[in-house]
Amino acid sequence: MDSGPLQRVFGTNRTLLLTRSSFPGVGKYAGHWLGDNAANWNDMKWAIPGMLEFGLFGIPYVSPYAA
Repeated sequence: MDSGPLQRVFGTNRTLLLTRSSFPGVGKYAGHWLGDNAANWNDMKWAIPGMLEFGLFGIPYVSPYAA
């Protein structure tokens, strides 16, 4: 049984797939990137609820990016 294109490309190696465009069920295959944020307190304040919300959606690996 074929388990998908990632399995065909990478075989048994585990991959890190991080996306900004999510879809239902993506938490099984990838993490979510919240997008570019400035390294200021306001952006960091809003990143925390964003990460918690994705946990509710079943996407456990979420990352904000502070530049």
